[in-house]
Amino acid sequence: MIKLVLVRHGQSVWNLENKFTGWTDVELSKQGILEAKEAGKILKEKGFHFDLAFTSVLKRAEDTLGYILKEMGEENIEIRRSWKLNERHYGALQGLNKDETREKYGAKQVLLWRRSTDVRPPKLEEDDSRYPGNDEKYKDFDNESLHQKLAEVDEEAAKTIHPNNRKRVIRALEIFETSGVKKSEMIQTQQHELIYDVALIGLTDDRDVLYDRINKRVDVMFETGLVEEVRALFEAGIPQTAQSIRAIGYKELYDYFNGLTSLEECKELIKRNSRRYAKRQYTWFNNQMDVKWFKVDVNQFEKTVQDVLTYIELKKMD
Repeated sequence: MIKLVLVRHGQSVWNLENKFTGWTDVELSKQGILEAKEAGKILKEKGFHFDLAFTSVLKRAEDTLGYILKEMGEENIEIRRSWKLNERHYGALQGLNKDETREKYGAKQVLLWRRSTDVRPPKLEEDDSRYPGNDEKYKDFDNESLHQKLAEVDEEAAKTIHPNNRKRVIRALEIFETSGVKKSEMIQTQQHELIYDVALIGLTDDRDVLYDRINKRVDVMFETGLVEEVRALFEAGIPQTAQSIRAIGYKELYDYFNGLTSLEECKELIKRNSRRYAKRQYTWFNNQMDVKWFKVDVNQFEKTVQDVLTYIELKKMD
């Protein structure tokens, strides 16, 4: 008969300090070491012998296993390590005091972050030192390896995400690791029908007019300090890989500061990328939402407003 013994790691230094730990790799406390040794003694007294041991890649778990096996005299058995055995990832809560966090957000919200299967803790930005992708233990996964890991836990999501789309692959893995719910299942259970009686109104204009406004808006951004704003971030050492720097207007200026484009080329790229983004937004609303579009007449704006109000009144009568 196969016997499986589950052992929680001993007290860590952050357990002692009452901090959220998650995937942060902290040491066992002195008490935690004693607990691990005591667990080994108990298992030995009960006559247990193991052929195989499993542990996460977190030091507190690995060390707990090490002390147990040493007490049992079974240090030489096969040990399999996997990040999949890591405990729940607490995102931006990691390192925060639990009591202070409850006072700030309320005990109910903190309990949801800690125990819910569909409410994720506050996320980490990719430039945060606590982000798993910045840890050497997880950096070595190439795109294909990451995609394969996703396929192992969420085959349906893996089918819809290209292996080279590393950001989406990691995002899908994060959803599963932090909530225990597959991204594909989460999408299937989402409600696609509106729960309120609403009228979705979209204001639009001729594409040439819209694009001209976008171009003028970029000119105004340059005139009112966009270059200086982004230069300050660049000189402060914020990496181009940071999520905030990937926004339109920021990523193009980083290329300028790195000498890859001229300032005029940079401005034209921002205009072009803004126009493309507006087009994608329009397409998304048309495909995903039941939007009623109204063309804005700047010379007769009151008429546009009246047309919208009339539509809403008629919709109420449906």
